[in-house]
Amino acid sequence: EEISEGVLFKKALEETLNLRPDLVVLGEATNLDLYIGQRGRTVIRTVFHGVSAHASMPDTGLNALKAVSKYIWYLAEYRDDLPGHPVLGRSSVEPTIIECSPKSPPMIPDKCILTIDYRMILGETKESIISFLNNIARKIIDEGLAIHTDINVLVEEAIMWTGAKIVIEHYYPSWLITDNDLIDKVLSIMKNHNPLVRTGVWKFSTDGVYSAGEAHIPTIGIGPGDETLAHKPNELVEIDQLFKASELYSDIANRYFT
Repeated sequence: EEISEGVLFKKALEETLNLRPDLVVLGEATNLDLYIGQRGRTVIRTVFHGVSAHASMPDTGLNALKAVSKYIWYLAEYRDDLPGHPVLGRSSVEPTIIECSPKSPPMIPDKCILTIDYRMILGETKESIISFLNNIARKIIDEGLAIHTDINVLVEEAIMWTGAKIVIEHYYPSWLITDNDLIDKVLSIMKNHNPLVRTGVWKFSTDGVYSAGEAHIPTIGIGPGDETLAHKPNELVEIDQLFKASELYSDIANRYFT
């Protein structure tokens, strides 16, 4: 789930269980507030092609690593040009992995692969994101830093613990619940536990990309823990919040459909 959210959730609902729930409650961290959406996520594979040469004679080659370095600088420069949403916030683009070849200290790499994490808002598409990144890549080529580039949404084969193989396209749409009746009903139940409960949206991505973003199943988020601690060395969940979350889940299950 962590690297391909929603993919196995979809298989579980559509193939294993063969059902469509009336309501999905996601248990990702919300500090027990009610979350109603998130930005989407896509993983972009950007390949920069140069010309290999001996590192002692760099002018005889074209260093693909330098092209990647300048591209990353441009990504930061264009960050303020990314679109925004009044609830979901602004899109973001962040480099996460660089792989170069050949991997030899005395050789200039002629190929570098940059992995990019792009967080998108409603209205953005694969095509619009690729177009934005290609426009920046053209600047790299125009400056003579690379011969050409290839930019695509990452598609890869994943192997499950059972040995089963599945092809995953790393594109996960954004979503936002706008059904005020649903929101108000859940809030009324939650306020019996915490009168100060509020609504919000996640910064990160969840299985809601399938349930709400693709299948359009009513989806909300209520979970123990602080989302700002995700993937940090001090990430934790308070035991008290675990008990409170279980009480909330039980109450919503008993009262939402009555």
